[in-house]
Amino acid sequence: MSESNLAFSKFAPLKDVLVFQGKPKINIYANSSNDKPYSRVVAATDKAGKKLWLVLVDGKQPLYSEGFTKRELTQFMAKLGVYNAINLDGGGSTTLVVANPDKEGKPKILNAPTHTKIPMRDRPVANHLGFYTD
Repeated sequence: MSESNLAFSKFAPLKDVLVFQGKPKINIYANSSNDKPYSRVVAATDKAGKKLWLVLVDGKQPLYSEGFTKRELTQFMAKLGVYNAINLDGGGSTTLVVANPDKEGKPKILNAPTHTKIPMRDRPVANHLGFYTD
């Protein structure tokens, strides 16, 4: 087992693992009444651990996006060909932001977050997952 797979298997909560070592961990054929569509955020890697997918799904917005169930999300990630995938925090805090200070100067929201059932209203949260590239 590679170092990245070992870390993934030790620290990822089992209920949030969607794909592990190329195999879906959620029964993609079962239809659970507890598996509701929500906004989702997923981090996934390829087998070599060199490619990272960050997938965001908007939800709770009729006529725009209802979101994905974990089953649907697992199917989607498997179709992308990921080797490992974990469901991160989702819901109203799901927001994708990019910033390029050399071009725009300020951050730009790329999706349609919803807060208090109002589309395009961002939820005030104090945590984030950030990446910087030079």
